[in-house]
Amino acid sequence: MAEGRILPDGSMNVLEEFVHDRAFEEFIDYYCADKFADSEVELILNGDFLDSIQVPFRGEYTAVLTESVCTEKVAACINGHPKVFSALKKFCSMPNNHIKYLIGNHDVDMLWQNCQKLFCDSVGSEVEFFVHQYIFDGFLIEHGQQFEAINSIEMDRLFLSRGLKEPIINLPWGSHFFINFIIPIKHERPVVGNIRPVSYFIKWGLWFDTWWTIKMLYRALKYFISTRFSKSRYRSSNIVTTLKILKQLQAYSPMIDQAKEYLESNPDIHTLILGHTHSPIYRKFENDQEFVNSGTWTEVTSLDLSTLGKFSKLTYVFIDYQTPGRPRAQLRQWRGKWHHHELHSIV
Repeated sequence: MAEGRILPDGSMNVLEEFVHDRAFEEFIDYYCADKFADSEVELILNGDFLDSIQVPFRGEYTAVLTESVCTEKVAACINGHPKVFSALKKFCSMPNNHIKYLIGNHDVDMLWQNCQKLFCDSVGSEVEFFVHQYIFDGFLIEHGQQFEAINSIEMDRLFLSRGLKEPIINLPWGSHFFINFIIPIKHERPVVGNIRPVSYFIKWGLWFDTWWTIKMLYRALKYFISTRFSKSRYRSSNIVTTLKILKQLQAYSPMIDQAKEYLESNPDIHTLILGHTHSPIYRKFENDQEFVNSGTWTEVTSLDLSTLGKFSKLTYVFIDYQTPGRPRAQLRQWRGKWHHHELHSIV
């Protein structure tokens, strides 16, 4: 969620990707009523809940994210989605309900305490924030950007301050690229940021939109070289990360292989839940270990044959503690107030 579909001046916001405010409101209502009214319900916002990276600061898109800058951007997101935050406030008013918030690469602003306080005030309750992982009862939940070198946040160096008047967030290179390269393109072609996988989009563009694609590839290469092989007080850079980025750019992966490898090396975790890639996925591996990707409530254009087309699936992960045996995670798709949900088909 960025600053809403309609900007303060009345114009349409081409960068707003979340348009399901009413559906989210009904979703929250459902988990506050009937059999859930007297139950303990925990809502886990697994990163990128806010899309503050696509919110300008006083008319400019900036990668220099001080606490004051981020506070204004987060406030714009909250003000742009009143139905969503009214629903969250209702959810938090229930005595047994709680919210956990994992920070993703698009809402990295939430690293600042002022932004966290602003969010808590908007929902009328204390919210527990996690920078990386939330682990409980054999479940491990994280947003997923740490599986990608291009978007990975330096957990031991969250902020930069050397040579600066005030600290700023140490953004991953992918966020710099998105702010300085992708956002200007999205004003011209809004669909660009929602196409998966990018490698297929490049091949498609070279065939059907050759000249524009060549120009963009040249500009992207130029930007990569100028930022990865030069120093700046506003970002960190090292050759190891650069090589990892180059290696990962050569292959498309929806993180299934990474998830399997991670679970194999962590036998105490039976379920890994991610988001980030926008693709709803369920896989069951050996030793009864499971991987679930929640997908996203924004529109996606898929060029992969298994999910070909443009779609918006309101998928989410439901963890059920009422069935016999260990608690299980289900990949569900919200169908609305009257249809509630259904199990999402496995892709």
